[in-house]
Amino acid sequence: MVKDINLEKIEAKKLIENIKNSTKKAEFEKKLPFIKGINDIELLISDVEKDLKKQSINDYISAKKKALIAKTNASTLNKEEKKKLLELFKDLKTTSTLFDNEIIINYEILKDALKKQAANRIELLENDNFKKNIKNSFGKAKTIKDYYDILIRINEHEFGKINNPKIDSKDKTDLLNKIGQIKTIITPSDNALANDSGIKMIINETILDLKNSLDYLEKNEVQNKKSELNELIKKLTELKKEIDDLKNTDVLEYSKTRKELAKKLAKSKDDQSIEDTKLYIKKAKLKKKASELPYPNGVDSVAIYEINSRIDSTKKDNLKSIEDLISKLPKKINEAKELIAQINESGKDINGQRTKDLNNQLSRSVDDKDFDKLKENIQKAKNQSDDDYKKDLVRRLKDQVNSLHYPKDARAKENLKAQIDKLSDEELETFGHTIDEIAKNVESVKSSIESIPKRNKDDERAVDEFNKIFSTADNVKKLKDLKKLVDNYNDIANRLNSFTLYNAPEIYQEDLVTANNALNELKSSLWSKLSMLTRFNSQQDLRKLIDADYELYKETKKLNGDILVAAQFLNEAKSKANVQDVSIIKNKIQPYKNQLNRFWTADKGDYLRQNINQWFTLISEDESNITNPDQYRFLSYKLLLKKLRTRQNAEQVKKIVDDEVEQYKALIEFKRVYDNTNSSIPENVKKSLKAKILNVPENATKVDMDLITKYLGQRVETNNKVISGFYLDAKQLLDFVLNNNSGKESNKAHFQSLFNDIGVATSGQNYDTEITAKIDNFRKEINTFISKLKEVKEKIKNLTNIVTTADKKVIFENELAKADYKDFDNLINIINKYNEAAKLLDQIKHRNDKTNLIGQLSSASTLEQILEITKKIEKRVKEIAEAKQKLKDTVNKIPEKDNVSKDIKNKYKERLKNIDNAELSEINKIIEESELEIKRSQTRDYVDNLLGDSTKSENKKRGELITKLLDPNKSSTFATIDELKKEADEEFEKYKKSVIDRAHKELLENVASYLPSTSGGGKIWVENEDSYYMWYKDEINKKTNFNDIDNLENSFIFGRYADSIRVRAIINSMLYHLQNSSYIKNRHSKELFNKYITFIKSYVESYALNDDSRNRDKDHGFTLNDFWRSLNLFIHNNNSTNSLNDQNIKDDIRKTFSLVAQVMAPKGDIHNAGDTTVSNIIEKSIISKTLAKFKKNYLDHHQYKKEEVFMFIRKLFTSTVTDQRSTTYQKILELKNDDHFGNIIKGDGKKGLLKDAELWNFADKPENV
Repeated sequence: MVKDINLEKIEAKKLIENIKNSTKKAEFEKKLPFIKGINDIELLISDVEKDLKKQSINDYISAKKKALIAKTNASTLNKEEKKKLLELFKDLKTTSTLFDNEIIINYEILKDALKKQAANRIELLENDNFKKNIKNSFGKAKTIKDYYDILIRINEHEFGKINNPKIDSKDKTDLLNKIGQIKTIITPSDNALANDSGIKMIINETILDLKNSLDYLEKNEVQNKKSELNELIKKLTELKKEIDDLKNTDVLEYSKTRKELAKKLAKSKDDQSIEDTKLYIKKAKLKKKASELPYPNGVDSVAIYEINSRIDSTKKDNLKSIEDLISKLPKKINEAKELIAQINESGKDINGQRTKDLNNQLSRSVDDKDFDKLKENIQKAKNQSDDDYKKDLVRRLKDQVNSLHYPKDARAKENLKAQIDKLSDEELETFGHTIDEIAKNVESVKSSIESIPKRNKDDERAVDEFNKIFSTADNVKKLKDLKKLVDNYNDIANRLNSFTLYNAPEIYQEDLVTANNALNELKSSLWSKLSMLTRFNSQQDLRKLIDADYELYKETKKLNGDILVAAQFLNEAKSKANVQDVSIIKNKIQPYKNQLNRFWTADKGDYLRQNINQWFTLISEDESNITNPDQYRFLSYKLLLKKLRTRQNAEQVKKIVDDEVEQYKALIEFKRVYDNTNSSIPENVKKSLKAKILNVPENATKVDMDLITKYLGQRVETNNKVISGFYLDAKQLLDFVLNNNSGKESNKAHFQSLFNDIGVATSGQNYDTEITAKIDNFRKEINTFISKLKEVKEKIKNLTNIVTTADKKVIFENELAKADYKDFDNLINIINKYNEAAKLLDQIKHRNDKTNLIGQLSSASTLEQILEITKKIEKRVKEIAEAKQKLKDTVNKIPEKDNVSKDIKNKYKERLKNIDNAELSEINKIIEESELEIKRSQTRDYVDNLLGDSTKSENKKRGELITKLLDPNKSSTFATIDELKKEADEEFEKYKKSVIDRAHKELLENVASYLPSTSGGGKIWVENEDSYYMWYKDEINKKTNFNDIDNLENSFIFGRYADSIRVRAIINSMLYHLQNSSYIKNRHSKELFNKYITFIKSYVESYALNDDSRNRDKDHGFTLNDFWRSLNLFIHNNNSTNSLNDQNIKDDIRKTFSLVAQVMAPKGDIHNAGDTTVSNIIEKSIISKTLAKFKKNYLDHHQYKKEEVFMFIRKLFTSTVTDQRSTTYQKILELKNDDHFGNIIKGDGKKGLLKDAELWNFADKPENV
């Protein structure tokens, strides 16, 4: 935290006043005015306080108290704050309290100063958002740190950070704060001027220059810089006060002067600029005094123009003479006025012309000679006649021309004199005014030309050119044009003059010289062009180019330490003649600088700087002689920077930053390893590796170069892999080969020779250009050799164990001892193939299967022999594997359809468990047995297919065949089984015949004989039965298996057979009931009764009928369904009259049918007698349901033999026939107690019969439902 030096001086002065020793006091008083730095004033106060303490503690306390009170009162604290602090000094008696109070006072004064400084800086901020944020922080600030932090934020926002690592952060902040103060000071107090864009630009440039001046400070220069800035702040404060104190009565054109002073203040950054501004103020004040001189023509007097011209061209040292001149002129002017007034009194000036002329001459008079000449002319005017006066006018005009301040021997004067000679009298009278106007402009031009500083030959050349033009400018327009040209030159030249030289630290002096030379050359080139221009428009065109060059120059100033870069941009700009080309160059700078910034980072440029001289180069001459760094591949740090800073564009810099810097980092690492490498690596190897890395391709990466480094140094191994020290690794590998059994001795010699060649210089070179390739190839070849050597030894050691393994190991060891390294592969191959064959032999478990093969393998010595034996072993292994698989597959195929086959299969599965160690012949034997078992099983299935399985078959032969097939002793071969199969075929044919014969017997003999046909040509069966039997016989003969025959026979039994016996039983019952019922017989005529009897008999007794009512189909004819429909039709045809007789017999016939058939009788209604309707009626019958249930039991459970089924059906119908014993109704009821039918016919019906089964008595409605 910085103290205010002025307040510290007040404190020091008060302390000195209390020193009693006059000599010491005088000494201190003498030092005080010359102190400039805060450190010096603090040292002085310390010395004074020591002397005060020596006087007495009370003297010290009293003096310090007075000094602090004076300091507090002089501070910028407000009244309330001062009052509060002054209260601290009441009853002050001890040094400790004094010390505490001093700290409080200094803290509050400093806090107040910082607060005001921060407030001022905030008001000058232009960024509204930032300003708003800072104001918010300012409102909350309470401590010194708070205000200090605000100033830091403002500094960093406005200036950025100081790029100088040598200065600590606190000093950087202090310095920037001071520059911030300067910005506040050089900013005009007037808001309009403060916001003027031109003035703001000048302020920013001044501040940037001051900030840039900090970039190269050394640490020991910081305090001097602070003092310098403090002094600048003091002087600028004084200057600004002087400017702000100017009144509009002090200067001419007050607003214009204020603006010009604002610009000059904005440029003020050193003593000279401050003095120049002060001089400008003095001159402005003098011009104001000059304008107040009592010349007759007032401010328009030529004399005032001349005086102003003198003021403009006068240096500071000569200004006093002009002040004196101005102070004396009023008296001379007034004296001259009195003399001129006497002319009028003399009566010579009738029209006042002489007075007017003399007043005009007075208004041109400045020096004594002018006034002497005036007096002379006054005297003449008193005495001359009018004619003489007029004639003397030409002389006076020419004298007036001669007094014009043109350059010496100016042609303009002669031109004007010649012009006077040509004027008329009337024109002559007014020409004096014209000369006066010319005189004013001459003075202006003269002042402008004299203001050119003549800084160089170009200024001098320009002055000469302007004077030439000036010498011929004989009218106002020419003079005004010339002044415009001169002033424009001056303005542009001042712009050029602002191309100030670059600054840089001592270490960059060489680069600085180059950059400044380039800057001077550009300036000189532009200035030279400017000095030769005599047209305003040409100047303006050049101004645009200079402005563009200035913007480029400002951009280069951001390069700081890399100032050499500026030279190439400036040199390039020198050859450009238009603004666009210069702008293109300027736009290259920031990308270039961006890449330079990337270079100056910790892991790039800074790293190289820290490792200067820590890498090898290829430079073979004195660096100071090298002008072009591109002529060498790798450079010193100094030349690398030169190369970096002399690239043509940012891309070239980027290449250095991205690629070459990495290469140099690799070189640094290489040299570190190189320097630390011990004598175990020969010099020629080190030299070759050094040359190798220095000659890498331009596009080599750091990884590529680091790889070269890895050939040097100690051998490093990680995870069994050598990652560095490749040369020493090669040597270690060679030592291993030399010191171990490595086959033939020539192997060692071979690798020794290869190793010795590493580092041997390549022909025409002084180093081994192939050094890394040689090391790589050597390591690769020897590693392969060692690997194979170890592999051979390991394989011999771990040779697969067979009968003669020991002998075989010896053989292979002998082969190894004789092997050249080129033969290792063949030897490894032989051992590998031998081991492979031996491992294959291991797969053969039974000794008998491999004894012969073991012997052959043991005696094999060549690869071809081993391969041949291997084929035999593979074949044997394959045979065994295939046999095992075949056996498994065969066993899996053994069926498990019943417990017998499951037991058989399980026995074979048990045998499979021990198959791995079985001999091949044993496996094949089991295969044959299992295949035979499958054959048995298949044949059993075959027998079952032909003769039926155990649940259905009634065939005795089938049981015999199955028994033999289950007994391996009776079915021991495939031939035996085939014989059994043949027997099954023969038995099947017998079975088919027996089924056909049974059908003939049961249907055509037994059933037909129950109620035989009488008109069939000797046949007792009907045509339908005959056609069915013929079809049935053919169908049975077509069948190829038991089930098909059995199904067909079941269909026959419950179909054709059941229908035939049922129809005969019903007709038998009907005939008996009708013929033996006296009730029925007595109710009807004999003719009508016999007609029905004949119809019923004819249905069964005729073999074939042509009656359309009969169905002739083998399946549907001669069935209950067919008989029902035939009877229905007969009733319908014989009851068409609806007579009582017809109705009675119809009822009797129907009741009789229902009773004996146990089916609802037909009504003679032909419209309701379809097959489906009739079938549904029949199915409801107790007889039909009993038969259906019996059929289901038989088919589901096979609990009856075929003969029993025939008997059951036959008995069901014949035992329920109506006869002399009882009716069908009574006999059905009796079946509930029958051994055969009881369990079938019983049920939940009302009569104890099957539920929903219709039971018919001689009635119109059924029972049991």
